[in-house]
Amino acid sequence: MPPNTIHVAIQRYDPNRDMAPRFVGYQVPRQEGMVVADVLQYLYEHETPDLGFLWECRTRRCGTCAVRVGDRPVLTCSEPVCDEMRLSPLEGIPVVRDLIVDRLELQERLAPWATEDGLGAPQEVRVLLEPGEIAHYRALSECIDCFICDSVCPALHENAKGGAQFSGPRRLIRLEAQVQRRAEPLPWLMYAAQGNPSLCTRCFACTEACPRELRPAEAIGSLTKRLFERGELDAHRSSHISSFVRSILRGAWLDEFRLLVDIYGAVGVVKFIPQALRMLRHGKLPQPHFGQAAQGKDIQTILGRLKKNRS
Repeated sequence: MPPNTIHVAIQRYDPNRDMAPRFVGYQVPRQEGMVVADVLQYLYEHETPDLGFLWECRTRRCGTCAVRVGDRPVLTCSEPVCDEMRLSPLEGIPVVRDLIVDRLELQERLAPWATEDGLGAPQEVRVLLEPGEIAHYRALSECIDCFICDSVCPALHENAKGGAQFSGPRRLIRLEAQVQRRAEPLPWLMYAAQGNPSLCTRCFACTEACPRELRPAEAIGSLTKRLFERGELDAHRSSHISSFVRSILRGAWLDEFRLLVDIYGAVGVVKFIPQALRMLRHGKLPQPHFGQAAQGKDIQTILGRLKKNRS
């Protein structure tokens, strides 16, 4: 391949015509400062006008251009090009064509209260934020709807198979922003409860992948805490959180085995044996602590303050 060209493989797929996705290779002239969007635009204009992809603002503000480069979800308008790129659509979202995904279903999750005429949003008094609160709210409100956080969320993918539905980080960070700026958090907390924030696995994949460096995992944790304090989580999730807190207070460790016993009882834990054996085979089974307390003066001081605040 000539040194002044870039080789890129793009996943091509038209559900109305193709049996399965396939990768097609292309060569694009290299230019200084090129980003992935430049590669796609060149191919569209010079080689394959039927290539399906999206972009609008090219300033990292609209979020429509999100794709995967290799296994990483990125915004094509800001991602520098590299040799041997493999471009594919965001994971876990139905593909419309090539790099275009169906955003409609996830878009509807964002505002279940909205109506077609736009008059369905709840009305309540807004809060004047203190100067110290503005930066925190801004960090919650600058989501650009790129769907990257939803595409990497294992809890969202798992719950799409049935059972209780997890709304995903994108909707929940928006709901936390609404709660922050309202005098009365209802009905926003009601919508959050319907989105089952406690089903979040706390893997922080959404925070790590966010191109705007927002912190959706922390927003989900904040919503879960609010609902727990208001008694708006079901008994199973409340017992999970209470057991988690007790485990930390006992010795600054999360004792996963004792957590299961607290929630499901000694007999109920038996059903987790097959899963534990699979985890053991792959080296993923946590080591039990057997009541051992974490060492260190600072840790003991923090635990003492936590216990004092809870008493």
